[in-house]
Amino acid sequence: MLCLTGRRIGPQSVKRSPMFARWPILMCSGYRWARRVLNSAISAARNNWALRWRSKIWFSTAPAEIICCSSVMRAPRVGNNNMLRHLPNMLSGLRLAAAPATAGLVSTGHFDVALGIFAFAGVSDAADGFLAKRMGVTSRLGRFLDPAADKALMFAAFLTLTFIGDVPLWLALAVFLREVLMVMGIAIAVVARANIVVRPLLVGKAATALQILYIVMHLTALAFGFGIQAVEPIAAYLVALMTFISGLSYFGVWLRAMRARDSRAGS
Repeated sequence: MLCLTGRRIGPQSVKRSPMFARWPILMCSGYRWARRVLNSAISAARNNWALRWRSKIWFSTAPAEIICCSSVMRAPRVGNNNMLRHLPNMLSGLRLAAAPATAGLVSTGHFDVALGIFAFAGVSDAADGFLAKRMGVTSRLGRFLDPAADKALMFAAFLTLTFIGDVPLWLALAVFLREVLMVMGIAIAVVARANIVVRPLLVGKAATALQILYIVMHLTALAFGFGIQAVEPIAAYLVALMTFISGLSYFGVWLRAMRARDSRAGS
């Protein structure tokens, strides 16, 4: 093989040559490998990205010079990495543990630390969602643990902020009532053997986002002494309105599932 140096290099000379003399072959082989990997990535984007990511396109197309070279970093494989596979559930577990920590810090007046923990919980929620969906590492435990951690954190924040008199009681009751009714509806659908699939709706995500921003606003005001008396009533009514609309949307999904069950039973 002739590569950059103008002389022909055979496999034996490559094997016996020192590391600093191998760079011409590594550059040529790496270029060809990068093109093959790029073509595989484009094909994966057109089909199933998660399955192609877990496949062996990285090493099945790599030249022997690059695989045998210890200075080249190998790409991680999600299917064989136990830590990466369980990372979303670990983040959800940390978020679940952050719920009592946030409640204790708010009740004792450590609002700055509570704000930091709540912000970390929000970032971890986005991170475990990305890892679970984009890299194909979902699990049954994760489907239960992720929403449970979110609800526990929201309940803890609203409960303690209401307890110290910073959040109106009627708003906390509205948030709790929606969650309780949703859990009861899912339980009734399961008992009735209705074919209901619980997926987060766009309006539900918007309501959750507004609730998070509302809590962050109050924690920031308590931590740094900001005055929010002018915007707090408007924010509270907006959160309540989106909570009510999202509850009606989920009720519509539940009602359609129950009617479909009744129609199947009648036929």
